[in-house]
Amino acid sequence: MDGETSRLDELLDQLANNLVWKLGKYEGSERVVIRLGYASSTPNFTDQERLKNVGNAELEAALKNRDFDVEWVS
Repeated sequence: MDGETSRLDELLDQLANNLVWKLGKYEGSERVVIRLGYASSTPNFTDQERLKNVGNAELEAALKNRDFDVEWVS
């Protein structure tokens, strides 16, 4: 199992190196949004509606309570 786990960790690290993300909230919304996409889609992030910044405490609470949305940017 250790070999499988280390291979999975390696694959996840490679994937993470190719992803970009933006965290925030839409104007007038309290729900956290996590935008995610491949690094090659970075220019498309600018075409999306602007998000307000969220603090670490807000982000941690949203993750803990599963109170967030994930948007894929292609």
